[in-house]
Amino acid sequence: MPLTNTSSLFLVFSAPQLDIVITDKDAYTDITVCPEKSILFAATKNDPNPGSVVIYKAATRSEDGTVASPELIHTVEVGAGPDNIKANKDCTILAVANEGEGDYGEELINPEGSVTLIKGPFNEADVTAATVTFPWTDEELLEKGVHLPLSKNSLEYWDDHSNVADDLNFTAARASYTAASVLEPEWLVWSADEKYVLVNLQENAALVKVNVETETAEDIYR
Repeated sequence: MPLTNTSSLFLVFSAPQLDIVITDKDAYTDITVCPEKSILFAATKNDPNPGSVVIYKAATRSEDGTVASPELIHTVEVGAGPDNIKANKDCTILAVANEGEGDYGEELINPEGSVTLIKGPFNEADVTAATVTFPWTDEELLEKGVHLPLSKNSLEYWDDHSNVADDLNFTAARASYTAASVLEPEWLVWSADEKYVLVNLQENAALVKVNVETETAEDIYR
């Protein structure tokens, strides 16, 4: 299934060719397919706002050889900057790594990183989505040796003691600061028993362990 990524995303199926155009304001970041369930997932970001995952029922071929277009069955809001998506083995849960990358315009907007767990069955009317937040403080993370590229103290320094603040407004970022805003999930994998999702925070040189049943971040490792 070749992919062409331009301003929109085209999914091209062979014999006969079938084009699906999924439009969006920003950019697509990841696609995954569950062949056994005939479900396709595509993640899109709209930084610094929440992103989304679109869920499609795959194309079907009739006995006469005609092919019906894939059917959009769900659009699910997730955290800011969904960067990687992976389903479990039986395709009942989709895990989403929300990077929460900062946006630098006239002001700094730095959303929180998080993980979203979307639970099916996806080919039915309703799905549920839970956001797994990261509960640690700057002090707890620094004690564990986790790298914080723009901690609260760093924000205060750049705002109060540098000329960078002449061109960039730090007010909103300082007022809304949490340690999770500088934790940036970029990739994830399911554990062998599928009780956990392990989340790579590349910018922080760290790994988060998410308990799927309790929908909580249990620990972070350096």
